[in-house]
Formats: sequence, structure tokens, C-alpha cells
Amino acid sequence: MLALTRAISAALDARQAAALTTVVATKGGPELTGAKMVVTSAGGRTGTLGDARLDEQVLEDLRHVMETRKVQTKSYELGPGRDVEVFFELFMPPPRLVVVGAGHIAVPLAAMGKLLDYEVVVIDDRAVFANRQRFPTADEILVDDYEHAITNMELNPSTFIVLVTRGHRHDVLSLRKVIQKPLAYIGMIGSRRRVYAVLKLLKDEGVSLEHLAKVKAPIGIDIGARTPAEIAICILAEIINVWNGGRTAGISDEARPKFLRALQKDEREPEL
Repeated sequence: MLALTRAISAALDARQAAALTTVVATKGGPELTGAKMVVTSAGGRTGTLGDARLDEQVLEDLRHVMETRKVQTKSYELGPGRDVEVFFELFMPPPRLVVVGAGHIAVPLAAMGKLLDYEVVVIDDRAVFANRQRFPTADEILVDDYEHAITNMELNPSTFIVLVTRGHRHDVLSLRKVIQKPLAYIGMIGSRRRVYAVLKLLKDEGVSLEHLAKVKAPIGIDIGARTPAEIAICILAEIINVWNGGRTAGISDEARPKFLRALQKDEREPEL
């Protein structure tokens, strides 16, 4: 247990999520009940559940389990008449809000995110925008190329990415780096036309529809927001809704089916 505890602690220190998995029932074959293994969002593992195939299946399921953020038990079939049940106990790092773009919407978004106890990171390639005067409560301010900054950042299932950059090109560069990561949330601001153009470009580059469907865009929940502060509230409302398993539909939930149909048909523009 000491090695497993250390593995969990090391994962959290590295901003990774971890799951302590335990075989709680065995039917048929060798008795595995009580075997434990720690698996992390980075793919690391410590210990074993007593069967190499079971270890691999549990590792494959980890992403989905961590997306739910729920303690749960899953069943696995290892052969004819041989079944086991594995209990997942999750250990998640603190939620992190990464604001990509330091324009007028980012200012209230970062401030409100901190009020909600998120660790807030702001990224922009312009020091005149990304500075301590504009973001006094941010935990970290990165003045860097968007793509470079995101590439070097530890991203995990407790990370929320909000793309509020100043242009289509920056959205594409940023999305390329994060869209296949196991994140809690990816949201992108923009009109339906601009959003579809970005998704179409990524789809043409080979990104799957499954990954494209994860993007919350247009971003937020429709509360009739107009001012930067109101838009920040609508974005954070969607983030809270996603993190806590709420049932409120976002703007993207209406647009997504149309986007996906158009992308499947390889259309230049969907019927919006």
C-alpha cells in the first residue's frame, strides 16, 4: 500500500489524476479479490490486479471513468465463466481554468474563475494584455506563443480550456494541441460560422468527429449575455454545469448536431 499511496501522491503533485483500482469480486479462475493497482491520467501504473489482460482493460477504461469523476465499479470478462469486478476510487487534482487569450472577456473570466476557487492560468502572446495589472488574481500569466505555451502545459481531466483568442488562426493552433487530451472541458468563443470553419479545418486534417464533438462552441449557456462580464458568466455557468453534471443545455448543444452532420457530408458550411 505504501507504493500505491506514493504513486497517488506523485500523480497529484504532477497535476495528474489517479485512480486506485481494487478487485472486489472474482468468479471463476484464480482468486484476484483484493488485488490493487494505481493508474494515472498520464498512463502510468503501479501494482497489478493479478492479470495482465485485466490491467490493460482497466487502463483503457480510465479516461471514461475520470471524465465521469464518479467512484464506480466495473465488470470485466476475462474468459468463459471468468468474471471480475473492479472498484475505481478517484483522486483528482484541483480544477484548473486555462484562459487562452487575454482580451476584454478574459479579464472578468479570470477574476470570476478565481472566485470559484479554480487555479487560473492566462495565456497571450502580447505582454501589453497578459500582465499582472490586468489579471491581479491569476495564479499564472504566460506571455508566450499560444501553441508553445499549451504544448508545455500539464493538462489533465481537471483542466478547463477556454479559447477566447483574437482570431481564427490562434483558435486552430490551440485546438490542435488540446482536442485529443483527456480534459474536463474545451470551449471556444465565436460565431457559428467561425466555429464551423475551425472544426472543418481540423476534420480535414484527420481529427475524428468524436473529438470534434467535445468542443463546446459556440461557448456558454444562452442567458442573453452582451457585456464582457455577462459573457464570462455564461461561460462559467457552462463550466459549472459540466463539472457538476448539471442538466442545462448549452449553446453548442443546439449547434453540434448540425455541425456533425455537415462535417460527415464534408459540406463547406452547415445550414445554420
